[in-house]
Amino acid sequence: ADALPEKLAEGAFRSICLYHDKLYCALQENGTEKIVCIDTGTGAVTGAVTELLEAQALMLNITENGIFFIDRTEESIIRCAFDGRIRERVTGNRVSDFNIAGSWIYYHNKDDGGSLWSVRLDGANDHPVRSEG
Repeated sequence: ADALPEKLAEGAFRSICLYHDKLYCALQENGTEKIVCIDTGTGAVTGAVTELLEAQALMLNITENGIFFIDRTEESIIRCAFDGRIRERVTGNRVSDFNIAGSWIYYHNKDDGGSLWSVRLDGANDHPVRSEG
């Protein structure tokens, strides 16, 4: 008989992003919300879950520049370090979703009627994307 898969964690996952051999998850568990990292390279789930920070996170997106997500309370894009210690807001605008392409974040700005905006990963040059023509 096939072995049953191991349970990764208690609670519900709001968002998941695989980066290298680590699975980053926005986890809701026992009334708290946090971002955790599961090391998939160990071959075992037990003991492989590391809590990084408490956050009400949506839409995790991981790059070599850190962990990016939407903070559900502020509705803004947040970047934090891989250890969860350094945390900063990338844009002051309220966002509905986002995606990362190269060194740019593209997002829909709720404060501008859902228009498409872009900002650099470090928060610089936050501006609307205008079509030519």
